[in-house]
Amino acid sequence: TIPFPFPYVQMITVMLLLHWIVTPLIASQCIQSVWGAGAFCFFVTAAFWSPIFIARELDMPFGTDDNDLPVVEEMEIFNEKLVVLLHPSTQSRPQYKHK
Repeated sequence: TIPFPFPYVQMITVMLLLHWIVTPLIASQCIQSVWGAGAFCFFVTAAFWSPIFIARELDMPFGTDDNDLPVVEEMEIFNEKLVVLLHPSTQSRPQYKHK
């Protein structure tokens, strides 16, 4: 696999942190309501950060997190299916009668 470039990841993180700091400053000047400005900042910042967290999870799907793929269980199921294929009754092809 090709790793994602480290400088690019760092630059995206710095830009997101800068956005996180600047958004409340701009919202406080443009929006009259305190609650409206807070909601706007929350939703806009969450919308920008969410793809980053999703991308981090998709970049490494194997591990022990709750959202990771169950590789060990899938391998055990696959091995059980391989053992079934070794049974003598699965070694012969079925007999077809063609009319």
